[in-house]
Amino acid sequence: GDRYELKDLLVEGGMGVVYSAWDRQNNLKVAVKRMHSSLRAYPQEYARFKHEAEIVGRLRHPNIVGVQGMIEEGKDIYLVFDYVEGNPLSEIIKDKKRFPLDECKNIFQGVCGAVNHAHANNVIHRDLKPSNIMLDARRQAMVMDFGLASELRESLTRLSHQTRSGTPAYMAPEQYAGIVKKESDIY
Repeated sequence: GDRYELKDLLVEGGMGVVYSAWDRQNNLKVAVKRMHSSLRAYPQEYARFKHEAEIVGRLRHPNIVGVQGMIEEGKDIYLVFDYVEGNPLSEIIKDKKRFPLDECKNIFQGVCGAVNHAHANNVIHRDLKPSNIMLDARRQAMVMDFGLASELRESLTRLSHQTRSGTPAYMAPEQYAGIVKKESDIY
């Protein structure tokens, strides 16, 4: 509708594209993720995209990028997230190469706090990697992109249709076998 004005393309991923946008109603900058139109033909991808909003909507933590809502307009679906002024950790690592120990501790403290909160709410991220961690203007870690997240119903869950979801270079060994558990995120 007229509520959000899309500004700049921020990033394009496997599920969609993320834009910076202006929320006219609340008078603030937000991030809007639009599902790739090519995925509309796959009901399971549509459901997965919606599921991300539902999961993140339950996770309120200072180190998790919050979701403000979901909008369906025509055949498109959008997720509206809090805007984080900063850069992905993956980009900072490329530029900086090394971090002082205190800065590493600060980053890990934020990520571990976010992951612990998700686990306490029976959610596992399944794709923790530097590109899914933003460092905001205060250099605080913000975990984002819960697109592969799963709800953990038992201490060990076997997923049949999503056996190898994740980024291979960052996946825990058991994820290759389709086993998903809290320890997979910690790995």
